[in-house]
Amino acid sequence: MDVRGYVESHAREFIDDLKQPAVRPTVTSITSPALQAGRRAMQRAFGREVLFTREGGSGPEADLAEILAAPLVFVAAGLDSDQIHAPNEKTDISLLLRGAEASAYLWEELAALGADLS
Repeated sequence: MDVRGYVESHAREFIDDLKQPAVRPTVTSITSPALQAGRRAMQRAFGREVLFTREGGSGPEADLAEILAAPLVFVAAGLDSDQIHAPNEKTDISLLLRGAEASAYLWEELAALGADLS
């Protein structure tokens, strides 16, 4: 028996689970008023222009956006050098505090939009 056969015979259920995506992907349009509110909130907190990036992740975001019928807006305040999920993970406290500030501003920005969040 080869390695593949051995693994399949001992871990069939696990292998079948791996063939299914763990979470569904989702994306919010860059023109979304809610996403633009997030951008304004970040700019207020950091005092500079904020550019968009497309970052991957894993979590229930697609399900939450669907259930709540609301756009997904992430407020991130980390650096590539933070080594997120690595053994030497770190964060800069000043960035973390600015991220919290941006989150507070986001509520103001979203409230100003009223119900027009799509």
